[in-house]
Amino acid sequence: MRLRYAIYTLALGVLAVHFVLTLIYVSPPNPIKTLTNLPQKYVGRFFYQDWGLFAPNPISMDIRVLVSCLADGYDPTPPLDINRGFLERRYLNGYDRVNRVAANYAYSRITLYRSQMPYTKLCTQTPDHPDCNVFRFTDEERKNAAEEGLRRVASAFCADISKAKSIKYEKAHLWIILSEVPRWSKRHTEGRKESVLDLGVVKLEESRAFGIWRGYE
Repeated sequence: MRLRYAIYTLALGVLAVHFVLTLIYVSPPNPIKTLTNLPQKYVGRFFYQDWGLFAPNPISMDIRVLVSCLADGYDPTPPLDINRGFLERRYLNGYDRVNRVAANYAYSRITLYRSQMPYTKLCTQTPDHPDCNVFRFTDEERKNAAEEGLRRVASAFCADISKAKSIKYEKAHLWIILSEVPRWSKRHTEGRKESVLDLGVVKLEESRAFGIWRGYE
């Protein structure tokens, strides 16, 4: 009986800590949130959530992810758009979810977390402010997490290409292509403005060929 009560008490304690850290994580900037990184390490890593129902800055650009698969002794594949054709060819089979995975990682790579936005002006004007150390640390974590996600997607993509070409690709070159859409009032006078973010060459992890990207080769 005592063991049962001890387990119940421990479970309630863990649950209480979880909800407290979640509350701090979703709260506006405050000293506890900015001076300690525990909510970000715990909730941000294992239970990420964003309660912003209406984005103040809607997405104004199209995002594409290009991958070139590399293998020693072979020519690299041309940069291939891994988002191409999902809505047309894969929607009924549910594979457009893969399209969103790659696009979401790319968007996370170029966009600050909502919790970081209040600090952009502060850290631009006062880069030595103590809160800016946390801002720079979380910003580096954000970029690394997004690039790791893109690396895993590229691993699955190149596994499909490897199977089609019978070439074992071990590395990949990644790019994010941003195509900015002009304002509605200038839609007839201005074209899209494209910019390229080169993420460099990454080492691929072992992944089986899922057949999602059949026909890309």
